[in-house]
Formats: sequence, C-alpha cells, structure tokens
Amino acid sequence: MKLTRYLTWLIVDTAIFVTITMMVLVVVSRRQADTSKDELQTLLRVSSQIYALNALEWQAIGQQEVTSEVRETVEQTRNSAEAHLLTMAEGDQSAGPESALLRTYRDYAAAISQELALVEEGRIAAAWRLDAESVDPLYAELRSRVDGEVRVHEDQVRAAALRSDVGVLVIIAMGTAVVGALLIWEHTLVKPDDLSRLNAAFFTLNAAVSFVVAAWVAVDVL
Repeated sequence: MKLTRYLTWLIVDTAIFVTITMMVLVVVSRRQADTSKDELQTLLRVSSQIYALNALEWQAIGQQEVTSEVRETVEQTRNSAEAHLLTMAEGDQSAGPESALLRTYRDYAAAISQELALVEEGRIAAAWRLDAESVDPLYAELRSRVDGEVRVHEDQVRAAALRSDVGVLVIIAMGTAVVGALLIWEHTLVKPDDLSRLNAAFFTLNAAVSFVVAAWVAVDVL
C-alpha cells in the first residue's frame, strides 16, 4: 500500500508539473497564433490594395488621363498600404526599420507616381515604356513577396494551433492519469476483510478525484 501511495503521489506531482508546462505552451502558442492571424489579415488587406493600385494605374494609362478621383484614390490606397506595412515592420524586430517587402512596395509606389505624372503630362509613350520597364516588374516582385509572406504566416498560424492542441491533449491526459492513480489507490484502501479505511476511500479520495476533474476541466476550458 505504501508503494501504491508513493506511485500515486509521484504521478500527481509529475502531472502537475507537466500540466503547468503545457499551460504555458498553450498560452504562448495561442498568442503567437493570434499575432500571426492579425498580420495575415493585414497582408491580405495590403494584397487587395496592391491589386487596386494596379487597376487604377492601368485605368489611367488606358484612358490616357489621370482624373482627380483616380489621383485621390491612388493616394489614399498608397498611404493605407504603407501604414499597414510600417506597422508590420515595427513589430518585426529582425527585419530592421525597413523590411524587404516595404522597400519593394515603396519602389512600386514611386514608379506608379512617375507613370501617372507622365500620363498627366501627356507623355503616353514614355508612360507605357516606364510601365513595361519598371512598374510591371516591380508589381510582379511585390506580388511574389506578399504571397510568400502570406504563406509564411499561414504556416505560423497552423504550427501555433497545432502546438496549442497538443498541449491541451497532454493536459487532458495528465488529468486522466491523476484520476486513474487516485482511483487505484482508493481501491487498495478497502479490502473485503478490512473496512477501517472506508471513510478515507469513499469521502477523502472521491473528493480529491472530484477536485482534480473540476480543476483539469477548468484548465482545459481556459
């Protein structure tokens, strides 16, 4: 019986340690997943704004004029996209003050401004040449970088969610192990010819089992 009690407490202590470790893992993983999701949403917004800039640029050069509405929309879209990318760059310490994505975007935005200026001056041939030599290649590079960042963040969200799910499963397993160990100990306390420990088995350990189940369920819910 002493061996059973020793093994039970060993299992309980180990389960508590592992559960605390897994709780930290779950909390950290869920925060990482939330951060990656927020950045992914930002990237998707930037992606749609890049598409919008490309459409506006083609509209202007196709119609051979830059209306005040097009100019205003281009400026608003440019500023919004750059603000999103700046926010992401500030949150990524490893990227430095200006990420490769932000640099490419600024080059692309500057090329669009030059192209629109040429259209406004009536230099349509020069605008088409700039479009082919600079705007389109920069657009392709920018799309490639954005798509690459989207894939990276999608992978980060999936990895963080997987770590969180594994942590929760381990927590459930630890709770099951503790309840099992307590039940085994409880059964060793009572024998057909010795009921002196009936109260300890029925009240004390059952109360402990109920507490463990409630505690682990609460941990799982949180």
